[in-house]
Amino acid sequence: MKQLISLFILFSFFSNAYGQSKIDYPIYFAYKIAKMDTTEEKRLGFFLKNFDSFTIDSIAIKGYCDDRGKKKINDTLSKKRAETILNLIKARIKYPFPSNLSGEGSISLEGNAELDNQRKLNRRGELELFYSLTKRKTDSNKAAKKTSTSILPKVPIIDSAPDVKSFLESAKVGQTVDLKIYFEGSSSVIKKSSAEELINLLNFLKENKSRKIKITGHIYDEKGPTEKDAFDQSTKDRYLSTNRAKKVYTFLINNGIESERLSYEGMAAKFPRNKYPEDDRRVEIEVVE
Repeated sequence: MKQLISLFILFSFFSNAYGQSKIDYPIYFAYKIAKMDTTEEKRLGFFLKNFDSFTIDSIAIKGYCDDRGKKKINDTLSKKRAETILNLIKARIKYPFPSNLSGEGSISLEGNAELDNQRKLNRRGELELFYSLTKRKTDSNKAAKKTSTSILPKVPIIDSAPDVKSFLESAKVGQTVDLKIYFEGSSSVIKKSSAEELINLLNFLKENKSRKIKITGHIYDEKGPTEKDAFDQSTKDRYLSTNRAKKVYTFLINNGIESERLSYEGMAAKFPRNKYPEDDRRVEIEVVE
């Protein structure tokens, strides 16, 4: 079951700049219990954290029970499980979104093999989440627009990287370019400002099917310990540069680019720019073919 959940956490990121993507995510419950246990609650929390760079457009939740118990009890319990999931999501997502939930009752066993495992998997809620790149219009955004002219940025805006489409049209094998895809410190969550660059890369690869690329991830490792990239707060591990590269790789795979045209690798801090943290919290692409 842990392997199954891990596969769902590694989900696709973008579909297209004006479209919508969907992901399904399961949440499991103990026998006769409608409350989520600590482990499942944490997993759902980590899952939702990935949507800090996206807008959740709508969700649908279906609750289920295993085959034991009376129909009326299971119908009620399955709906309560769906409600538990919805309430936890609403506690973490601080803006309104349409939602639909239902209790689907019990799921029958399939054959007589591994009954306990079947029942564990059947005691679940199924979360169907639709998300997009559309930026939310909030009061804080409006306030930021009004005051932006009087506030100087802490670091220069990075605009030195060439247009990814222009680069890939003329690049030779072995050449590399920085993508305008940025990350917060100690995080593999892609910033919303990177959406346009990701879409440009996706569209180019769709239009030029002979191109193959390698995606490399990098981290910032200068100055004091509190400023360095290290532990990935998004995935709770120490594979930050690899995770950053994999986010771009996963996005492309889940949006129709063939896996044999892509590869990825984490470079840690082997190739620093030594200028600003944003220069090193980056991903690059290398032309392979």
